[in-house]
Parts: sequence; structure tokens; C-alpha cells
Amino acid sequence: MGNQKKAAQFTQYFPLALLILLLLFYFIQRGGLLIYGVSHIFHPAFDETASGVLTCDLLDGNLRAPLFEYQYEHRSGDSLFESFMLVPIFMLFGRSLFSLKIFCMLWIFLALIMWCSFLKKYNGLWAAIIFAGLFAFPPVTFSRLNLVGTIASHHAIIPVMIAQLIILFKIFEYPAGEKIPLRLWACLGLLAGFGAFMFYTYIIFNVFCTAFLLVFRLSRLTLCRIFCFFGFFVIGFIPWITRLVYSKGGRDYLTGILLSGSTNIWNFVQSFFFTVPHSFGYNYPLRSIGPVSIAFWVLILLCICTILKYALVTWKSFLYGSTRSKIEHIPLALLQGIFVALFPVFLMACISLSSKQINPFEYWPGVGLFAAFKESDMYPYRWIHAAYPFYFAAIAVGVILFMRRPDRKKLLKAAAVGIVLFFIIYSSIKSFGLYAKNDRAKIFGYKAYNYERLANRLNRFNLESFNSDYTQSKTIALHYPDEIKPEAYRCLGMMAVFSLLYDPQKEKKFQSYLLEVPKNYMPDFIYGTVLAAQNITPKAFQPFMNFLAGKYPAIFFTNWGYRYLAQKYYGIFINYEMLLNHIPPAEKWYFKTFLNDFEKEFRGSDESFFNELYSMRESHYKDIVEGLGMLVGAEMLFDSLHTLDYPLDSTFGEKFTGPLQDAFYQGVGRGFAETLYRFWRRLLPPAHSNLVGYEEMLEVEWQRCQSLMVQVPAQHAALTKMGFAAELNARKVNPIKKNFITAKINCALQME
Repeated sequence: MGNQKKAAQFTQYFPLALLILLLLFYFIQRGGLLIYGVSHIFHPAFDETASGVLTCDLLDGNLRAPLFEYQYEHRSGDSLFESFMLVPIFMLFGRSLFSLKIFCMLWIFLALIMWCSFLKKYNGLWAAIIFAGLFAFPPVTFSRLNLVGTIASHHAIIPVMIAQLIILFKIFEYPAGEKIPLRLWACLGLLAGFGAFMFYTYIIFNVFCTAFLLVFRLSRLTLCRIFCFFGFFVIGFIPWITRLVYSKGGRDYLTGILLSGSTNIWNFVQSFFFTVPHSFGYNYPLRSIGPVSIAFWVLILLCICTILKYALVTWKSFLYGSTRSKIEHIPLALLQGIFVALFPVFLMACISLSSKQINPFEYWPGVGLFAAFKESDMYPYRWIHAAYPFYFAAIAVGVILFMRRPDRKKLLKAAAVGIVLFFIIYSSIKSFGLYAKNDRAKIFGYKAYNYERLANRLNRFNLESFNSDYTQSKTIALHYPDEIKPEAYRCLGMMAVFSLLYDPQKEKKFQSYLLEVPKNYMPDFIYGTVLAAQNITPKAFQPFMNFLAGKYPAIFFTNWGYRYLAQKYYGIFINYEMLLNHIPPAEKWYFKTFLNDFEKEFRGSDESFFNELYSMRESHYKDIVEGLGMLVGAEMLFDSLHTLDYPLDSTFGEKFTGPLQDAFYQGVGRGFAETLYRFWRRLLPPAHSNLVGYEEMLEVEWQRCQSLMVQVPAQHAALTKMGFAAELNARKVNPIKKNFITAKINCALQME
């Protein structure tokens, strides 16, 4: 009798204990990546730290701009939401990158708790356990995306989705004709509207929820409930509408997506047969898909088919009643399975129809090529981050349905359990394999905020109507932290051009603007004016160009080469051979049309480039060519594949001769220094960290730069180092950096 009681207690409490253990494993797995695998979840070039800017200003009691100007993207408010949520985290843990990623981890954990509760309610505790196991030890890409700030992963919508789904199924619980509390419809509308404000792909989820409701529970709809839902939807969506007061960019972006869709069948083939299995990342750090990723995709498909098969069998088992009546009587447990099985398919179908395809790399005009980042290869999958929990839920429900059949052989049941366990164990091994001693504690050395991005967004991407306020931007620049002021003045230079573009007295006012710029920030201001030239016609920019070329010729023409001419002819600097060599054969085959079209569009003509170069003043060829080299060097160090001549090819400099070739390779060195400073500015300053740790992180980024520079061929190495040292010494930096740079340069001179 006692043994039976113990067995009963074990049967009762073991599943619950197992679920709790898996929830703890979530923190172990993600926490391990935070401390020992930061190079796999962070790169200094990421935009994720933009969210922390508002957080810092709120804590300091010093808002530098109107609230909605802190929203990083016009079209999505997830970063603004994250900024507010980070306030207590920053207060508790400080302002390092660790704090930002702690929030990411906790926010996703909230989604895990809600998903487990949702699955347990309708399909039982074991469904929740299977889900928790897959979530705690998931495909590599998912765990990495979980720990990337919302700008680069859009993790913020994941808990909102499951909260809305819980409310939707709570409504489904009420029988037809029974009174449903309006508060449920209000909550549903509020979450739907707020989710759409957070990120635009949430609209796909809202459409699917609406279609699901119309198909399976149409009788629950009444005019009063519809009005209640839409009223609260508008309330939840108000922040997005309010944002339009500051910029129409969000509206234009979404309109562009809707109007530029495609029904190309090949897009579906790419999405379902390459993108989905590749997005699991089981073969990471290799770029290829790998057999385990394919096997996991097959498992998902089998579970989806199992769920749909059971749904069809159940529907056919109803002998009486209309089709509508039969659909209405499908059990909630099965209805839950249908939802989680079909939503990922619907999501990928919508992406396939849209203009936002997930391609092997991205090119943004005026910014550059996002080629084959090792650390950030999960970045393109930010749009489908929210699909992963549905994959896990489909597996959990599919396995439970498979196991529940009384006539199912024990061997098959054991095989089903074994397959799930294989993926959990394999994922845990892959996860622990990413840990490295060299990564330990680096996460505490980087900032969780980025004031450069605030300047960038205020002055560069909010210019659609060319009605931006120069005076306001000048005030913001004046009150920027000293170390970030160069970036603020770069953006101010761009603002100056756009604010005067249609002014009949533009030349006179532009000269007065220049008189207000401190001398040490003049190169940055001129840098910004040249950036503006990328967005307007040569004729419109000519008055600004004439004045700057006469007053500050060396500064202007160097930036003209760096931020205009090199960017305009970006395609001729790309090392296409190396770019394609880093793409596996299978990926090339799936994206052959994209790759061919890209090369045709961007390869460009050397003849056009040289014609434009030599149409400028001959006395400033050297300055322009040095600027060209700067872009090449800056892009090479920026790209984390960390390979010489990738993605831009420094051998292009050999097309020049004599002094121009020398100038080009000096520019490459200056470009290395430019990106090194960019990465150094991501470091947490000594005021918020310890001095030893700060110097160690300076060394980390220094070594990142040096390990690439030593690969430069010997015939160009001396010139590259010369340009590198010149750019380093020209920068205004804090005393700690200045001493660091001096010591490094002196050491290099002694060795020579």
C-alpha cells in the first residue's frame, strides 16, 4: 500500500518538478551565453543599444529631445517600450550591456511562463514540459536572438503575442450564446493595437487571429463586441499614430511594403525550403544549413501534419449538424494545436509575398553592405523571431496527440520521446560549445546605450519632409557628452544642408552656421554636409560644395571621396569573388536570382567612376583618393568576418599609381582607425566601470583592429600604418585613451 502511495506521489509531482527544473535550465543556458558567449550575441556595430539612450536620460533627469524622437524606428515602437522597461534594470545593475541583455532574458522568460501555462491548460502538463525543454535548449539561433536587444531581434512582441493568444482562447471557452465579459474583448483589442505599435509584423498575427476567430468561433461576434475590440485597439495603437506627428516615415514604410509585394513562387520555395531550416542555426558557426536543422524542420512538419490529421478526423467524427456547427464544436485542445501549427506557415507565406525577403546579405544605400557577419548571422531572422515558440508548441501538441492514441505501439511512443530528447540534448551541447574563456566578463565592458544613434536618428532619418528644426538639433549637439559630440556635429552638418535646401539665402545662412561650429568639430560638420549630398541632386548641393571646396578644401575633398564618391560607386569596391565564396552552394542555388541581380546592379563601371573622379580639381585628387581608401578600411574592420579585402577590396588601390596609390593605402589605415574609434565609443566609460576593466576592453578592440591590419601586404603595410597613426593622433579623446594610444604607437616605433 505504501509503495502504491509513493508511486502515486511520484506520478503526481515528478512532471511538475521536471517543468520547474527546465525553467531553471533556461536561466543556466541563457546566463551562460551572457557571461561566456558574448561574442555570439553581440557586436559593437549592432544598433541594439539605441534603446538605452532614453533610459539614461530618464535616470539623469535630462531629456535631450521630445519623447517620440527617441523612438529608433519610425515604424515600430518596441525600442521605445524597451527604453522604459530598462529603467529599473539600469538602476539595479548599472548601465553596461549586461543590464540590457538581462532585460532581454527576463522578458523572454515571461513569454516562456505564459506559453507553459497556455499549453498546460488545454493539452496538459506534459505538453508544457516538452515546450519548456525545447525553449530552454532551443535551436542556436533562437537562444542567440533572445539575448539581442529589441532593435536587432524584436523580442519585445513575443510575450505580447502569447498574452493576446491566451485572451483569445479565453473567449473561445464561452459557449455560443453565453455572455462574454466585455473586458476580455477590451484586453484583446488593447493587446492587438499595442502589438501593432511595437513592430509591424505583428499585423500578420492580428490578421491570423481575426481569420481564426471568423472561421472557428464566428458566433462569438456581435456588433457591441466588435466596437469594443476596435475602440481599445485604437487606444493601444495611439503611440504609433502619435509618432506620425513627428515623422510620416512609418506610414510611408508600411505603405511601401503593402504596395510592393510579389507573388513569385520562387520566394515561397526559398522561404520554406531554405530560410526556415537555415534559421535554426544548428550548424553554427558554419553558414550552411546542416542535417540537424533539416531534421528539426522535418519534425515540425510531421507534427503539423499530425495536428491537421487529428483535426480532420475529429471533424469527420461529428455525424450530425452543419459544417459551421461541426467547426464550432472542435475541442479547444485541438483548436490550440491548429493555431500553433498554422500560424508559422501563414507568417512565412506573408513574408514570401512581401518585399522584405530574407536574403544572403543586405545592402542599404548610404550605409553599406551587411555581408556575412559571423556574430550577427542571426540578424536577418529578426523578422521571424516570434515564430520559434509556435514551432515548439506545434511539436509539443503534435507529440502529445501522437502519444494519446491507445492503439499506438510503445516502440513508436518511445521513438517520439527519443527524437524530442535528441534535439534538446543536441541543442544543449551546441550551446555549451559556444562558451569561451576569452569572452568571460566582456559583457560588463560595453555600454547599454548609444548616443550616436540618437544623433543619427534625430538628424538623418527624420528628414522625409525636409522640415527638420536646425536650431533644435544644434541645441542637442551642444549638450551632447564630449566623447560623442563629433557624431552630433556630423549629423548637424547634414541638418544644415536640409534645413537650407529651399532657402533663397542658403549661401549666406550656411556661412553663418559654419561660424558657430567650434574649430575642432569642423571636420565632423563637413562630413555631415557631404552625407547630405547622397540624398539630394548634385545641382541642389552645388552651392554648399562651392563654398566648402574654397574655404576648407582638404577636409571637404577627403570627405567627398569617403562619404560620397566611394558610397556612390560602392559596387566597384566589393570583392565579389570573396563574397560569393563565403556563401555555401545550396544558398547560392536558392538565391541565384538575387545574387545575379545584385551583381548586375552594383558591380558598376570603373570608367564612370574614374570619369567623375577626374572631373574634380586635379590638386585635390590625392585628398579624394585618400577618402576612398578610408571607406574600404572602415568597412573591412566593421565586418566581423574579419577578413582582409572583405567585403570591400583594398587591391582596388593598385589601379592608381604614384602619390595617388600612396594616398589610397594611407586612407585604408585611417579607415581602420575610424572604425576602431567607433568600437571604442561602445565601451562603458571609466566613470561607470573600473579603470582596469576599461583599459582591458581598449586592448580587446585594439587587438581586433591589429589582427586585421597585420594581414595587409608588406608593400602597403607601412602606408596603412602611417594613415592609421595619423588618424589616431588627430582624434580628441579622453586622457586614458590618449595615454593608451601614445603607449601603443611608441611601442610600435621601438619595434621598428
